[in-house]
Parts: sequence; structure tokens; C-alpha cells
Amino acid sequence: MRGIRLFALIAAACAVPISAGAADPEELFRDGYFQETHEGDLRSAIELYDQVVELREAPPALRAEAKARLAGCQEDLRAEDLASLMPVQTAAYVELRKPGEHLERLAKMLLAVGDPLREIGQTRYSVPSEPALVIPKNILLSSTLMNQAMASRGFALAITDVSAQSGVPSGVMVFHSGNALAIRGAIETIAQFVNPGEPISGHPVLEIHENGFELVVALTSRMVVAGTDRGLVSGVIGQLTDDKMPSLATTELFRLATANREEAMVYAFVNVPNALRIAQHHAQQVKGAAAELAAAQGLFDLMHMNSLSLALGSSSTELQLEAVLSLQEGQVNMAYNLVRTPPMSGRVLSLVPANAAAFVAVGINPEASENGRQDVITKAQAMQAITGMDIGREIFANIREAAAFILVPEEGKVERGMMPDLGFVLAVNDADRSEALWQYLLSIPSRVSSAAQAGPETTTAGGVQVTVYRIEDSSMVYLARADETIIVGSSLKAVTDSILALRGLGSVLDDAEMGNALARVNGETSLAIAANVGRLARVASLDATGDEAAMLKTVCSVADQTMLTVLVDETDTRLRLKACLANLPKVDAIVGKLAEAGMLTIVD
Repeated sequence: MRGIRLFALIAAACAVPISAGAADPEELFRDGYFQETHEGDLRSAIELYDQVVELREAPPALRAEAKARLAGCQEDLRAEDLASLMPVQTAAYVELRKPGEHLERLAKMLLAVGDPLREIGQTRYSVPSEPALVIPKNILLSSTLMNQAMASRGFALAITDVSAQSGVPSGVMVFHSGNALAIRGAIETIAQFVNPGEPISGHPVLEIHENGFELVVALTSRMVVAGTDRGLVSGVIGQLTDDKMPSLATTELFRLATANREEAMVYAFVNVPNALRIAQHHAQQVKGAAAELAAAQGLFDLMHMNSLSLALGSSSTELQLEAVLSLQEGQVNMAYNLVRTPPMSGRVLSLVPANAAAFVAVGINPEASENGRQDVITKAQAMQAITGMDIGREIFANIREAAAFILVPEEGKVERGMMPDLGFVLAVNDADRSEALWQYLLSIPSRVSSAAQAGPETTTAGGVQVTVYRIEDSSMVYLARADETIIVGSSLKAVTDSILALRGLGSVLDDAEMGNALARVNGETSLAIAANVGRLARVASLDATGDEAAMLKTVCSVADQTMLTVLVDETDTRLRLKACLANLPKVDAIVGKLAEAGMLTIVD
């Protein structure tokens, strides 16, 4: 037993040296290549390539290849965030981040990815008016094309200045080719016809001088860096080897503005203080520019603006757009403050029926306190007559939030030329005063009509009295008051469904598609717009015939879960617009429905 234990200890102690001494440089290189290209593990690949470079017994050609791939992996790792390569003085920045990943998501939303050549014999359709156009039943996006899209890692452009004389911007651009070598190969070919410049850190440089314009292009292992100034290009290349240098990514304004950047394919950013410095420099040299800048300062308070950002991207189920204006505390931005509205409490959303095809909801005034509400009631009791000023008071003092909606027509009750069911709901501080105002406004058509008409009629809906006003011989408007809300509709159904929604019997908050879209509404949301594309198509079909009706019927069936949502969030220091298009219909489903509708014919 003692001998067995001794042998085990000796073997364990010698295992590492024996393994290290037996290292095969070709095997290490293969492992590194596998980690780099198949696993995407750059750190592991770097370690393995570095071992090959350090092995003296490795063939020179293999060591050279390992050294080149090592440099490329190090660049890839450093350039995962292209903003970290850009200069601190950047005024405007735009980047294309991992375009292949987003294109793949979009392709999977709409199509399937595969080999189209293998499906040439599948069922195909033709358009009767365009017999030469052939549409396959199952459309595939070439996996080869997708692989090429995935190969490119991204693009970034930073603007650092603008010439006051010519208006030409100065800046630097980075194209990270990754494994997409076609563009790099084209540049290398063109390089034969351009005068070379002094290398930067060992990287070849091309310089173009034309009519006072200068362009410096450097080729690194994986990137193309081009700038209007050699110093800018040199700075980017320096960032590749020194991650401690300050850059755009390390600036506070950029870090604060990039919460929406990770999911973005296209991201744009404006550093307003840097841009303002450029504008002030121009104002000193360009006639009339100082007056224009002063006017802009008075309207937009540029001195208290931090940044503007725009992000366009995707997730597995939706396309997203977000724009953000960031301001400083104490801002007096007249343009923003003039259009700014308070956040919604969400009460009006509980009045929008679940069968709405689309709606718009907006906050208008803050909710009054108990004392403020009592003051409003006292004032309303003191004023018996409706005056023109009451319209202004209603908008700017009484209405807390409002929503307008359009209902989807009921199945089996759709008739061509039907008037859609429209509704308008108001959450107010003083319902008595609002009701009196709306009764007065809706009675005006009958008051000014040349034909004598009877007064308004009354009916009930959901246990609430509804007043019916005849606007024309065939058009009526319905008015109801329920609790602290006013409901106006183009039909009794619109008013009834809104009252039932208020009673908890089905609002958009309970709707599967609408509810998911409204999950993004928060305590800062002042405006919300939501539309179900399929339901809107059904509304549009009320007045459609022929091919148009068939097309709308197709949209109804394939886009019944497709949602467009637009939200606006507002605070003292931030304005944010968010838009989302979710659950796009599959192209194959659209083709199938068009064929069922007779708009496509099978090709023999």
C-alpha cells in the first residue's frame, strides 16, 4: 500500500511538467482557432495563441499565424465597445452594433433561414398582374447571406469639430470587419493606387490629400480606421493597446445616456456641451450666427442640455425605437416646458374597452387636492352660465387626463359604409362643470340648424343615463357621465362598452395584446398610443371593396397580434419617446392568406 501511495504522489507531481513538455504547437493552435471561431471565447483563444508564439519549437510559419490571430483577438476584445476607442472631445457619435445579430432576429421574426436552392421545386405562386414574378410558398433567407451579415462586427463614427469656413466636419471612423473581409480586401486592392503614409504603431497607412481635404486611413489586424486628422487615427489605434486611456465611453454624459444602448443595432449620441462649444466658436466667425445661437439659447436653454440619444434595435419578438433628451436641473427650456404634460394616473385606461382597435391617452392636468377640488366645485356652483372662457378652463384646469379610442367591429355585424364606433373619455376634477359644458357644446348644432329639431333624447347604458344629440339627420353623438368621468361616443355601443370597462368588465388593461403593450407605462408616462394592426385593418375594411377588401382581410388574419405602441415619459430633466412594433406576421402566413383570397395563383 505504501508503494502505491508513493507512486501516486510522484505521478501527480510530475503530471503538469510532463503535460507542458509534451505540448503540441499545432494542437494548441487548433484549440485556439476553435475557441476563437466556433466558441467565440476570445480570452481562451488569446491564451492558447500566446502559448504557440512562446514555443520556440513551433514552426516559424505557425508562430507567425498565431501571432497574427493573437493580435486580431486582442483587437476584437478591445473593440467590443467601439465607443471606448473614440476621442473624449466627440460632439456627435453614431454606431452600428452587431448588425448580424439584429438582422438574424428580424429574419427569424419574418422568415425562415436555410438553403433556398434545395427548395426550388416547392409550390410556387404568381401574381396575376405580374406573371413573371414567382413567389415560393415557403420563403427562405439564405444561410450563406446570414453568415456574411453575422461576420461584420460593427461601424462607428465620431464628429469632433466642424469647419467654420467650409462646414466640413472633422472626425474619425472605425469599421470592425471581423470575418467579413470583402470590404477590407477592396481597400487593400485600392491601396496600390494611393500614396502610402508613415505607419502608425506598425500599421500601414494611406493618406489622401485633395483640395485641402485630408483623409488618413490605417489598417489594423481586424479594423479599418479613417480620420480627417492623423492625430485622431493615432488616438484610436492607441486605445487598442491601452484600455486605461480616457475615451468617449468613459465620459459621464455618455455613460448616463447609454441605458438603452445594449439592445440597439443603431445608436446615436450628441454631447450637447461639446456641440455647443463648436457652435459658439462658429458664432464668433460667421456673420449672423451669434444672433441665431442666442435665439436658440432663449428657446431651448442649450446651456442646460446634457445630451440627445437615439437607439434602434430589436429583441426576439419586437422592433424598438427610443429617443431621449437629457436636461440639467434648473433648466428653463421653453420649447420643452411649453408642450410638457403631467404623467397619467392611468384612470382613463380603465375606461377604454378591451375590444379597442387603437387608442390615444394623455395626461393634461395634475389631479386636484381635496382643497383644490372643493374650490373648483364652489366656483362651478357660483357660475351658472357657460362662457367661452370655460373651454379654456376645461382644458387647462379641469381635465386630468383624456383618451380617444376606436372599437373593432363585431363579427357578423360589419356592413360597408358603417360608421366606426368612436369614443372619447375624460377624467376630470369637477364632473358637474364638465357635464354642463359638454351638454352645451353638443347642443349647438341643433340650436343653429335651420330645420326645427326636437331637444336631445335620453336612454340608459350600463345603468347610466345617456343623452343623445342629433348632429345631422343620420349622425348622433352620445354623452354620459359615470363617477368623475365624462364619456362621449359616436355610438351607443362605444359609450356602453366604456361604462362596462369602468365597472371592471373588460378594459384594455385586461386585453391580452393591449395589456402587454401597456406594461411599459410607468409613473412618468404622459402619453400612450397603442394600436392592434389586425383590428385596425378590420375597421378599415368597413369602407373597402374588391382587392382592397381582400388585402385588408388578409391583414386582419395574419396581424391579429401585431401591436404598435408609442409612449412618452416626461420629468423635469428627461424627455423619452419609446416606440415598439411587436409580433410581426410571418411572410409565409401572408403568402398563404393571399393565395386563399385568390390574389395569387399556383404555378404549374
